[in-house]
Amino acid sequence: MAVAALIGMATMSSQILAALYAPLVAARMIALPRAREQAATFGLLAGGALQLPGILSSQEPYHLSHPERAWSFYLQHVILAAVAGRHLAEVLQDRAGDLGAVVIAACAVALVAGWAIIGDGPRVRAFIVTAMGFGLLLTLFPAMVRSKVTIPGQLSPLWVPGDRYTAAPILLIYAVVVVAADASLRRAAARSREARPRAARPRPARFLAAWVLVLALGAVWASDVRYVDSRSSYPSWSRAVSSAKSRCQGHPRATVQVPHTGAYLPCSALNPGAAAGRAGAGIPQCPCVGNLPGAVYLHNA
Repeated sequence: MAVAALIGMATMSSQILAALYAPLVAARMIALPRAREQAATFGLLAGGALQLPGILSSQEPYHLSHPERAWSFYLQHVILAAVAGRHLAEVLQDRAGDLGAVVIAACAVALVAGWAIIGDGPRVRAFIVTAMGFGLLLTLFPAMVRSKVTIPGQLSPLWVPGDRYTAAPILLIYAVVVVAADASLRRAAARSREARPRAARPRPARFLAAWVLVLALGAVWASDVRYVDSRSSYPSWSRAVSSAKSRCQGHPRATVQVPHTGAYLPCSALNPGAAAGRAGAGIPQCPCVGNLPGAVYLHNA
């Protein structure tokens, strides 16, 4: 329970977009109504409480993206990445073009989802519709809010298919494929038992279907274990903070930028000992904040 609460708090306190999972939290509360089963819920609420002051005082520029860009982002960075992964998607795009690659990937996802919806029971249908719809929401909303991730030319090499804005929707698509395959195998097994009650052993075709599923997903995952983007050469966070600390020497009331980030931190927060006895002293604003739209500014932290 403690681990679940800490994970929930860490999730919500690090990214306010985790609030999009509220419908799943509500569904879980209905399914598990006892208070002792809501450790993760309490952690999410605690993380939301930590986010509230920052949201109320935030001065980050707010520009919504165009819906067409958000949809293009979903098709290229979720649908195509789920089917082919980043490296195989590049090969597919070279052969079929951007539009052709997206159409092929979308048809593959639609065929699997449609096959499961038509052939399986109401529980599987409800799961597939919910997973696909929720994955769409988890992509379009962040893409609309964080408009710069959808601007052509900025998608690569900083944002790559399958990155932090698309990981959850891609995993939901994989969950749809797994659930659809499992339902199909169960349906085939039930028919086999009805036709031949004595045949208790699974048929080889069932093992083959399971292995095809594993190999199909494994091929994408294996090819995308490693990739290089513009952040790959950045120093570690600890080294970046150490560099910022060194720039604060002799200037305990200054505000410095952490290298390779858009974050500005007061030296009093980086070197609390150097700022002892200065509580209440104002921290000057950096004059170049207005020149960096879209960055995260942590003034008077």
